[in-house]
Amino acid sequence: MVDTNVGTITLEGEDANRFLRLLLHPSDEEVAMRNALSEQIDRNVTIIERANGFDAIITDLDLSFLDEKKPHESYNNGDNDTK
Repeated sequence: MVDTNVGTITLEGEDANRFLRLLLHPSDEEVAMRNALSEQIDRNVTIIERANGFDAIITDLDLSFLDEKKPHESYNNGDNDTK
């Protein structure tokens, strides 16, 4: 999995104002995208509480990438050279 942590971001002046405006008052397009994503999650994810935790049932989950074979890579550092 890719590490997506970015650390601390510091915004000043108009950048900070614009970020806050977009966060508090998203565009109609952003609201529609968030609603569509929420609806998709509602349709495809079911969480069941168990005595020892939770079960998640996820429909339409594509795990086909798990079957893909990664090419074998071999590195030769010169120790096995034949002359």
